[in-house]
Amino acid sequence: MKHNSHVKPEERSNSYRWRFRQVDPALAESLVAEQGLPPAVSRILAGRPKLLATPCIEGILYPRLRDLHDPLGLQDIEKAAWRIRQAIRKGEGILIFGDYDADGTTATAILLRTLRLLEAKIEYHIPHRLKDGYGLNTSTIRKFADEGGKLLITVDTGIGAVDEVKFANERRLAVIITDHHQPPSILPDALAIVNPNRRDCSYPNKCLSGVGVAFKVAHALLKVCNVPAPKAKEFLKSLLDLVAIGTVADVVPLIGENRILVSHGLAQLAQTDSVGLKALQQAAQISGDRISAHDVGYRIAPRLNAAGRVDNANVCVELFLTTEETEAKRLAEKLERCNSQRKTLEQQILQQSLRQLELEKVGDQTYAIVVDGPDWHLGVLGIVASKLVEQWHRPAIVISKKGDMARGSARSIEDFNIFYALQGCEEHLCEYGGHPHAAGLELSPDNIPRFKEAFHAIAEEQLAERELVPTLTIDTEVAPSDITDELMAYLQRLEPFGPENPRPVLLLRNMRLQGNPIIRGDSHLAFHLTSNGHRFEAIAFQQSYRYQELVAKGREGIDVAFTPTLNTFRGETRIQLEVRDIHFPGEDV
Repeated sequence: MKHNSHVKPEERSNSYRWRFRQVDPALAESLVAEQGLPPAVSRILAGRPKLLATPCIEGILYPRLRDLHDPLGLQDIEKAAWRIRQAIRKGEGILIFGDYDADGTTATAILLRTLRLLEAKIEYHIPHRLKDGYGLNTSTIRKFADEGGKLLITVDTGIGAVDEVKFANERRLAVIITDHHQPPSILPDALAIVNPNRRDCSYPNKCLSGVGVAFKVAHALLKVCNVPAPKAKEFLKSLLDLVAIGTVADVVPLIGENRILVSHGLAQLAQTDSVGLKALQQAAQISGDRISAHDVGYRIAPRLNAAGRVDNANVCVELFLTTEETEAKRLAEKLERCNSQRKTLEQQILQQSLRQLELEKVGDQTYAIVVDGPDWHLGVLGIVASKLVEQWHRPAIVISKKGDMARGSARSIEDFNIFYALQGCEEHLCEYGGHPHAAGLELSPDNIPRFKEAFHAIAEEQLAERELVPTLTIDTEVAPSDITDELMAYLQRLEPFGPENPRPVLLLRNMRLQGNPIIRGDSHLAFHLTSNGHRFEAIAFQQSYRYQELVAKGREGIDVAFTPTLNTFRGETRIQLEVRDIHFPGEDV
């Protein structure tokens, strides 16, 4: 492994290599001519073909619930719905087995609310991350069967539970799996498996979240139970706030059907009747008549996920279901305590990791990061690994050692498949699994040094130095005259933003600094830019290190990559450029 002089993360340059989206000029021109869209908006859309797969522009700008797919298009969903209906009519005990993240708890709450509406004999179980581990487990199955239960329904989990479903079958339980994760080659022998990613499932939306699948099951169940259409429609709309939370939290593509669900769900969340969700919003300091996907992803979801990381995620389900304001406040406060504990644990492990990197003299020519420590909390290893990737733009693995076993979480960058890298190191591992950009592993503590060496060697072999610099994708270049209130109105119509439809990044060239920048807080830079009579407020978060260079070169003509936002101060709303990156004269982009 190559080293240069040690570089602390806070001293590293945050500049990106710029990449421009491929835009079809003819398509962009047709959107202007035929749809009357502003040229900048047309170019943004022309660079997002998956978003444009929506049948018409009206459907993009104004997502419509009537464009949702028929839930009966999901393989096995009708069989699942009829079996649930049978259990309700016979008074059979039903257990919903959920997952401990925000997607799993919202999915659990949706099926609970639906089955309670239908007067089912229902209970639920969310496993404890540290005590029970991930996924369906035999101890819960045995207890449910011994108590006389008959129907087990999983949400957001179960697609790989071959042995556990066999165990349930042996105890005469009927099992329905609802999940969205990629299926293994051998499926569990369940009565029904509702998963859009089944190879034999022709459902158009392969990117449903766990809560999205649960919502579809709820819809199908209301159909087969002959719930009157007006009542069913009103009830399903009331679930959309939970669907939005779980979908955004699980970071699935926000295009097509997901975009419809989240768009209407965020509107529902802003005016929700749920005392639990109101208490959660108050705790997260979210107010106003508009809630964004960003609010959910960065304020609501971390609080919900914190419960499953450091405690029991049942508190989330109870918060979603309570009708008592006092109880809602108590549960929201408990989530706040969980989130504070999560932040403390995360910061402690992150600081220990950074000290370890400093002692190892990790520098710019280190191609991967592997850190380990004794008894680090397993619930936050993935977050710390993500923080290290964010700071260093390297694949990162964080390992906790306890007794004769070590467990780790791995996160990666776009250009490095960390699952394949672990395959290349499997002789040093006891177990591993995951995806190209996130994985988990187990190994003997004695094997950590050999694993580190092998993993670093693979990273150095596969990654070019250029790939160690983060990429900023720019939608289109614009002129100062394009930044108008009309543009901002259209950009609001393109929300919600998320995977496959990120916040637009635009480029203004040859801008000049007016006056001197101001450092706000500890690390933000506020300044004004001008060009051809146009003047803009700008804010560059976490970029105060650029103060001197901006003062020295900012009047010579700089290129600015930014996202236009609306900033309201003292009752006045103005367009503000949220600066993502700056290239100064003479720099190579």
